[in-house]
Amino acid sequence: MKKREWLIVFVPLVLTWFLDRITKEWANGLEGITSFGIFGFVLHHNPGAMLGLFADLPPVLRVVTLSTGGAFLVCTYALIQYLLPIKSLALRTGLSILLGGILGNVTDRIIWGHVVDFIVIGNVKISSPAFNVADALQWLGYALIVYAIVKEGDLLWPENNARKRYWINP
Repeated sequence: MKKREWLIVFVPLVLTWFLDRITKEWANGLEGITSFGIFGFVLHHNPGAMLGLFADLPPVLRVVTLSTGGAFLVCTYALIQYLLPIKSLALRTGLSILLGGILGNVTDRIIWGHVVDFIVIGNVKISSPAFNVADALQWLGYALIVYAIVKEGDLLWPENNARKRYWINP
């Protein structure tokens, strides 16, 4: 890939992380519930992973475990970007946006020991769990990855490859 294409792949990662940091700094000043139609803002500290998973672990173990998982994902991301045999800007950009969101939440864990969630969709009777910009952008990353796999799947998994139907060559 050319330098310009690598820039197109790398910039969404940084932008996702940066946008997440800015919105979480703003959200830390929230008091009470602020509502704008179906969107609401309320400050919530999530000490665990997704929807509070692992919240009952001791704080040091929780931060180290979840941050180490983030570091593992950075290494995996770099390896995939390096080894990916096709140009697929949609797939590469989706991976970048996904990792940018993950790093936004990992940064929260390292700095504060919890993730700042503040966006709620719904009304007083029924609403979504609180989430943040990183979480929302991660779904955009997932969508781009699925789109690229559906659209360019034949380039990733050629019909006449050596393995055919097996994951491992017998």
